Amino acid sequence: MRWEKSLWLDFEVWDGNIVLTSQDKADILPPPSEPVEDPDRFTGYYFKLMDGEGKVFYLQTLRDPFSTHAEAYGDDETSPLAYENLKEPKRGFQIQVPDPGFIFTLEIVNNPLEPEIPLYKAARQTFTFTIDPSEIIMPPMVVAREVEHGVVLGKQKLVDNGPDNKCWNIAIMAEGYRQNEIPKFLSDANKFVNLFKAFKPFDEFWHRTNIYIVNVSSTDSGADLPAQCQGGAPPVNVNTYFNASFCGAVNNKRLLVVDKETVTKVKNLTQTPAHVIFVMVNSPEYGGSGADNLPVFSTNGAAALIGIHELGHSFFNLADEYEDPYVTFNPNNYENVTNKIQLSQIKWKDLINPATPIPTSRNLCVGNPFSHPVPDGTVGLFEGALYQSCNVFRPEKDCLMRNFSKRRFCAVCTRAIRRKLSQFLGPDIPNV
Repeated sequence: MRWEKSLWLDFEVWDGNIVLTSQDKADILPPPSEPVEDPDRFTGYYFKLMDGEGKVFYLQTLRDPFSTHAEAYGDDETSPLAYENLKEPKRGFQIQVPDPGFIFTLEIVNNPLEPEIPLYKAARQTFTFTIDPSEIIMPPMVVAREVEHGVVLGKQKLVDNGPDNKCWNIAIMAEGYRQNEIPKFLSDANKFVNLFKAFKPFDEFWHRTNIYIVNVSSTDSGADLPAQCQGGAPPVNVNTYFNASFCGAVNNKRLLVVDKETVTKVKNLTQTPAHVIFVMVNSPEYGGSGADNLPVFSTNGAAALIGIHELGHSFFNLADEYEDPYVTFNPNNYENVTNKIQLSQIKWKDLINPATPIPTSRNLCVGNPFSHPVPDGTVGLFEGALYQSCNVFRPEKDCLMRNFSKRRFCAVCTRAIRRKLSQFLGPDIPNV
């Protein structure tokens, strides 16, 4: 079933409970329902919509809705990726669901991954809501057009490839631009658009992609550089609309964060029909972050790749393919990682050339590490992915989900993106 209208639902955690804080309508396509073979055995967060007879008509997974960590970056695009403790952990999230035109039940489910040492099993959690699409629930605090450190100037459709309810809609929001720098924001946004529309496989769907920009002026330019990430240099404090700050993680200068709750409220205030919002921060420092379809990146020439990498997570559910230790995730939840080594069980077996050795590389986990010399771009089975060095495998030696110096998605990630956008945009988009 296809819908052409959506609902935006915002949630927060209050005293251990998930609470619906706002609900609004949007005349845009919802993402397609995700095929999950056995939701009761799925590990992690997901949500499902049920009609009055209890029949599930929509399901989506949720990535880390209350994460205490975030992906952090080195000094440039060649630096390794890592996970760091957030100074301010997430306490809320937003989801987009179809508007079916009738009252329905929404269940948010958390089915924890069983621990490697089975001393205990965390309890499955289910949070249930009755949603009436005719209702509009405003958040407790509505953002005014003017705040202490800036002004919302309004939105502008930069690229118009059709009606919003027939297209994939992306917005770019300004942060850290003074009012006289808004022309610079337009120029910076156009540079990103030129990169994005040529980036594979997004170029294939450009004719059904709309781009909005949201002009927001700030009192000052740039972003905060707190003392703890200045290496003894004086801190830099600026007054900006979304309170952009580097050093959003305890030990990482390059994690650039903004007040995402305010970003969401500005989206609502300007009625920007966006599936994804990129927040562009007017700073030459390299950095960014991402979650909840709100990738953040600076105007540093290489930082736009952070935004595209984070889009791979938030909209297309692609896993990180690097090995920095974090927590154990379930490889079965993602199309681009696996813990299977038998060819018949590998998700991307149809993309593997029969002459390619499987596994194609192993780390120290088996005692005799090896790496077969295969050309760049070869699809195989390379050990190390999803924050694990052992027993989790990625499709290619390197790609954007592992290393920002690789300015491309691997073949498996590319196929996953194509598949979702094809399902999302409808029958006149070629199926792949």
